[in-house]
Amino acid sequence: MSEQIAKLLDGIVWGESPRWRHDKLWFSDIFGKQVKNVDLEGNATLIADVPTIPSGLGWGEDGNLLIATGAVNILKQKNGEFQILADLSHSAVGINDMVVDTKSNAYVGCYGYDVRTYQPGMDVDAWVTLVRPDGSFEKVADGMICPNGMVISEDQKKLIVADTFAKQLLSFDILPDGGLSNRHVWADLEGGPDGITMDKDGNVWAAIPHMGIVIQVEEGGTVLQNIRFNKTPLACTLGGPNGDILFVVTVDAHKELSEDDLKDQDAALSKKGSCIEYISVGAKGFGTP
Repeated sequence: MSEQIAKLLDGIVWGESPRWRHDKLWFSDIFGKQVKNVDLEGNATLIADVPTIPSGLGWGEDGNLLIATGAVNILKQKNGEFQILADLSHSAVGINDMVVDTKSNAYVGCYGYDVRTYQPGMDVDAWVTLVRPDGSFEKVADGMICPNGMVISEDQKKLIVADTFAKQLLSFDILPDGGLSNRHVWADLEGGPDGITMDKDGNVWAAIPHMGIVIQVEEGGTVLQNIRFNKTPLACTLGGPNGDILFVVTVDAHKELSEDDLKDQDAALSKKGSCIEYISVGAKGFGTP
């Protein structure tokens, strides 16, 4: 791996939720309606077709994959097939990213409005839902604008949530029962964070789409590294053989999908402007998300 930004995989419609696991990078192609993984040689493998639009990914302690979907439910792999673990559609208009802890508790960003219509100052309802391994769920944090990327600290004691439109990273203590407490602002940021990850030193790496950068930031908001991309970065994770490769899902701003594209699968597939890029960094990850 070089210290320059390089491309691992292209031909993605709209990538999201990169995760490093079993020596491969896993990701959702939201509008390609697939979950895939790719090895370091660029060989991609289809894991699942997800007609309901995949987003956040995670694994339970049994090793089975969980997928947050645009149908506002959480799917769980069982015997090679995906079944609905939890249906959140009765309360949420949409869900986004997700992170899963070592007890198979899934934390899901939810919102009660169409995020595409958001304007600063709007009175909106957004929150984090805890989905337990048995499929039961409850709201564990609210009062947000747009909860997006999430990461759990290496010791499993803290949850960090990127509130994109608030331009903040929020921190919560994770209680023994999976609930959250001690909410506070972990960092105020200049731009709105999307997908995030954390390194072994406890610093957060955050994709800032509208600024075209991924930053490494410590608690309190001091930026330690700032990496600029030619395409728009949406989400990131740390992985690779030594855990020190920053993988970033990017999209081409000139190929952003329109409302008509989202209704027409052929039109969406014609705009494969998303890819996975990578760069060696000094920090090391620990596998979450």
